[in-house]
Amino acid sequence: MIEVVKKGLNTVELDLLEQFGNKIKELGFSFAVFNCGGEICLLCESGTFTKRAAVIKEAVEETFQGYRKNTSIKNNIVENPKSPSLLTAVIKAQNQEIFVVVLDTTNADQPNDPTSSILKELLHQFKENFNVTSFNSYSLESVSLQLSKSYEELALLYKLSSKMTISDNHANFLQMSCDGLTDIVLVEGIALFLETEDNDLVLTAGSGIIDFDDYELVTLKSRLSDEIEQGKESLVDSEVDGPLRYQWPELVKNILAVPIYDNRSNNIDSEDSQASRMAGILVGINRINKPDFDSPDAKLFNSVANSCSVYIRNTRLFTDLKEMFMGTLKALASTIDAKDHYTRGHSERVAFISKWIADLMPELTEKEVNQIYLAGLLHDIGKLGIDDSILRCNGRLDEGQFECLKAHPAIGAGILSDMKQMSEIVPGILYHHERIDGNGYPNAVQGDQIPVMGKILCVADSFDAMTSDRVYRKALTLEQALDQIRKNLGAQFDERIGTVFLDSDIDYLYSLLKDEEQYVLNSLSANGYKAVGGLIR
Repeated sequence: MIEVVKKGLNTVELDLLEQFGNKIKELGFSFAVFNCGGEICLLCESGTFTKRAAVIKEAVEETFQGYRKNTSIKNNIVENPKSPSLLTAVIKAQNQEIFVVVLDTTNADQPNDPTSSILKELLHQFKENFNVTSFNSYSLESVSLQLSKSYEELALLYKLSSKMTISDNHANFLQMSCDGLTDIVLVEGIALFLETEDNDLVLTAGSGIIDFDDYELVTLKSRLSDEIEQGKESLVDSEVDGPLRYQWPELVKNILAVPIYDNRSNNIDSEDSQASRMAGILVGINRINKPDFDSPDAKLFNSVANSCSVYIRNTRLFTDLKEMFMGTLKALASTIDAKDHYTRGHSERVAFISKWIADLMPELTEKEVNQIYLAGLLHDIGKLGIDDSILRCNGRLDEGQFECLKAHPAIGAGILSDMKQMSEIVPGILYHHERIDGNGYPNAVQGDQIPVMGKILCVADSFDAMTSDRVYRKALTLEQALDQIRKNLGAQFDERIGTVFLDSDIDYLYSLLKDEEQYVLNSLSANGYKAVGGLIR
């Protein structure tokens, strides 16, 4: 049995040959395709083709030799003098590999038999059709590959735009950008360098093999700046068409570098040097599967770099906004506590204790924990609407004064309710003095009518109040305060939340609260900025 090796032809070319071969076979003749190694790539056999294998192979070899001597033979149908019944022709696939097709007209080789002439004309027409179809299939495949690459590029840019969720750590977005880029533009190494405050370039994201020391990075930035000043959008250097224009580390065979701008204007494409400055570099080295970086590669690198520029700029603006917002909250908390010097630091401590409890409750999300922290920080904002004489009363309040004070949760909720960003922390403000038994204020709700945020703030507020000095009494000891909470579980305090608090490492918490420098650092600098970030995102 003759072995058929189907290689060197694409699917369209092979289908075309098979269709023609099967038609020839239906007419009672044989058709075969040979590659330049003498292997049969296609066989549609009828009659005595196999028995004449030696003669056929000899005719095929002679056709190959004739083509090598005179390539114009590919346009002709060759009749073998030794075996007139064999018609051969050279065809070339789009991968430039040549083949010989053989049509055996054994049953039509009688003198003056018109069938042989008809078959010869059929083979000639087939050659013409094969050339056109093969070329078209190659063109279509090229267009398809280009469309596929364009789709991948657009998908990457869409992914980057959809993932521009601002966070405190932009390294994740930048690494995702590099990873997505190398899925399309195959390189041995890619790196994204950003400037520090000291103008040093540091590796922020990347993958693969790439190694530039500090001097080489400064040199790279200088060369890229020169290229941009000359009106170019990137730096491309390669040894493909000659020696490298610049001296690079030894492993660099070709390189592509594009700028990452720190934009000071609203226009990402601004040409004003005062509005935009180069604050980073995106660089790839040693293109894989291609001899060099080309213009589409450079455009895609620039598009990704622009996305990174936008993200970095938005991150900076978000940080500025967050710091401004946090400063406002600090000022509010300080204003609240300033109205009563006996409660100085109370708002920050309640926020810290509230987060301590919330972190111990696995059912609460990170977002909810952050909201609880901010609610603790602003839980007494309603005291801004209470007369100073009541807040600074030297002694216990009389019934009328206490009734006025009991309005501060509702006043605070009213202050914040019209602020969209604050709407989700209003329940903590409104309900932090409500009791499980319904004897709290301002609305005397009870049990599950009180939201979790209000229940947590109730425990935190009461614990800090009990362990702090007041004008009318000295602070309770830690054990006395904990004993009061235990006694009031199910009455003033939610039993589960109170138990979670009592079972925690209260000695450590208490030490943090008494070490003002440490708790302020943990609470306001870390937790505060994180909570505010979630609030205004």
